Amino acid sequence: MKIALIVQRYGTEVLGGSEHLCRLMAERLATLHEVDVLTTCARDYVTWKNKYQEGSDRIRGVTVRRFANARTRDLDSFNRYSEWIYSNEHTRADEMEWLKQQGPWCPPLVDYLRRNQQQYDVLVFFTYLYAPTVLGLEVNPGKSVVVSTAHDEPAIRLEIFKDVFSRPAALCYLTDSERRFVQAVFSDRPLIEEPAIRATRRTSATIGL
Repeated sequence: MKIALIVQRYGTEVLGGSEHLCRLMAERLATLHEVDVLTTCARDYVTWKNKYQEGSDRIRGVTVRRFANARTRDLDSFNRYSEWIYSNEHTRADEMEWLKQQGPWCPPLVDYLRRNQQQYDVLVFFTYLYAPTVLGLEVNPGKSVVVSTAHDEPAIRLEIFKDVFSRPAALCYLTDSERRFVQAVFSDRPLIEEPAIRATRRTSATIGL
């Protein structure tokens, strides 16, 4: 099986929780399957500045394909925009602008996924929150899995994230409390409880490593 894992940052120097989980999963899956990680050139999540070299690399048995971000984040400006969008009526276009300002904004990654998605059997997206997941899920929802790493925060109630939790073939959770929270916020998603990780259409699963 050929699997693509899509995550906002990747590398042994990257210490974020979802990024570390992605790396652990990629390294374990690579012992049995062909694994590509599709990610950006950023090392930090504050500015999303390109630090890694663009192109393909091999890290601990995993092929890593890095794509350059088109912009960095102005944190002060983004925080002001977030305060406005959380407390005022707004449009979907406003939310997409919020997503762009938040970063990482990496059109080449999504373009690569659109051109090459047919070579992958499964597309696994890490974290619901960022543009690579929101835009990448549009490519082929039927073979997409989202490891949501969701928690209670204002952003999760933006309209754009309803698609993130309704489109994919499967959602994977790290804890039962995360699963219960997502099911409460997105109660209209059809769910079939699964005892293990399986990217079966319209299912959910709780995972542990």
